[in-house]
Amino acid sequence: MTDSWLINHETDIEKMLNRFTLPDVVHVTKATEDGPLCYGKDRSIHHSHWGVESDIGRHRTRLAWFSFDNVVASGGVRMDAPHLRSDYVVKKILILVGLGAGESRMFSVKVLQIRGQFYDRLVRWRLTLGIERNDLLRKEHYDAYLETLKRKSLGPLPINERLDQVLSDLYSGKRMLDEFYRPAEKNKKQLFNWELLAELLGTTKIALSTSRPFVIDLADRLSSLEHPLTERIVNSIIRTDDKETRDDYSEASVEKLLNLWKLIHRLTVSGLLPIGGLSFNPFKKLTLKQTVRSLNPRLIERTGTLAPEDFIRLLQTACKWAFEYGEYILEAAGARRGFKHKYWAAHKKNFISHFDKIRPEGAPKLHHGWTISVFDTESKSDRISLGDAVKHLMTACAIIIASFSARRGGEISMLMSNCIS
Repeated sequence: MTDSWLINHETDIEKMLNRFTLPDVVHVTKATEDGPLCYGKDRSIHHSHWGVESDIGRHRTRLAWFSFDNVVASGGVRMDAPHLRSDYVVKKILILVGLGAGESRMFSVKVLQIRGQFYDRLVRWRLTLGIERNDLLRKEHYDAYLETLKRKSLGPLPINERLDQVLSDLYSGKRMLDEFYRPAEKNKKQLFNWELLAELLGTTKIALSTSRPFVIDLADRLSSLEHPLTERIVNSIIRTDDKETRDDYSEASVEKLLNLWKLIHRLTVSGLLPIGGLSFNPFKKLTLKQTVRSLNPRLIERTGTLAPEDFIRLLQTACKWAFEYGEYILEAAGARRGFKHKYWAAHKKNFISHFDKIRPEGAPKLHHGWTISVFDTESKSDRISLGDAVKHLMTACAIIIASFSARRGGEISMLMSNCIS
């Protein structure tokens, strides 16, 4: 977007946003990620971060954030940059419409967060083509976009070329490997600074760190650097599990990505996006569903159903843990919380003596700690940690609730204590 174009259309862009008012569901806003929280009359539709109260059941709410200044281009270029002003406003309108502004149907917060993330991805792809606004896109660009959906999820962006530049800067000394290293914090063993790399490559941390081919390539290329931190950083990003991951698009993901094009076109036709909309109808020849099918995406793989005898065996084991071992484990957890550090040895001795005596038949012996040290080989051989016992108990309860109420995992996790009998 040239400076002259922005100057000529700046007023029109602001008018697009000013026709909306911030919905009451937006509970708080802030100008920057680290800025002060603004409530009530201090909230502003022009702020880059909106906090929306989301109902999570049982009269509980959670604050979900929408960000409009995410990184969308290499070198850390963010959407609130002056030359991306139209995208900044378009994304806000996409969210406002989803929140019920303009007499539209209100969508769930989770759906709208995904919508925002997908718009960021669309902008990233468009900018790699050198196209500065949505209204400069043509049908041939859309057809090329469809081709990217047949490839891996990092396909639309020239990630490898951008990584070449970052590594070139490391080799030449323009950047130091120390910038990508951070000491491990408590419960955070990740030493590699994925956020910095994602900012430099113009994408998101999760897009990089969850792409197995990219992680393998990154580890291989970092290994060639002669630096005291190299081994530690490489070891921190290499995955040790053999779990298979997928980098291709599922049918549901393709449909959501293309539904964003459909929404932008609809808002363009309705007059809500006089700038930053689409100049053509992407679904003039094929409907959205027909387009999705034409791309032959990966079908959603549903969880296999247990054989009846396996299900009964699972349920029997869960019932045993919940109804026969439950009181034993909960009493042990309560006793553990009462430990005082200066009487640790006495607590340990009394704990083991008492709970070994009242242990139900078949129940595991409990270790006095929430975890068991790797050096305590004797305890590891015949006891389970109190933390693991509580997790097993919670899992058993979830299995029983799911079996008799047909609740989803998310619904079970939102249940409050004493809400069922």
